[in-house]
Amino acid sequence: MDRSSDVTEVPPGIEQQASVICVRRHLGAWGAEDELALAARLTRDAVFARSFARMERAWDAIGRHAEATMILKLRQRAAFRAQRVLSAGEEPGSRSGPR
Repeated sequence: MDRSSDVTEVPPGIEQQASVICVRRHLGAWGAEDELALAARLTRDAVFARSFARMERAWDAIGRHAEATMILKLRQRAAFRAQRVLSAGEEPGSRSGPR
């Protein structure tokens, strides 16, 4: 399967939504209601489900290489951006944060 082709089918904002939800699921306050809401969205929205699956695979890959310096820097940046989105109401996909 050519994974690049399904990325081009994703409407603007879906990838950002999937990434914010993925990070929040792993690092934020996440409860049973959140998990039920995610399961419902994954069931009803195939495009979002593919995007979310990509984010989960990326998260898992980062976890496997968590001690690598480059991965630690990338993880720090991603966490910083996700925290800003979650706490400050910024638009998902914002490029602010440590470089």
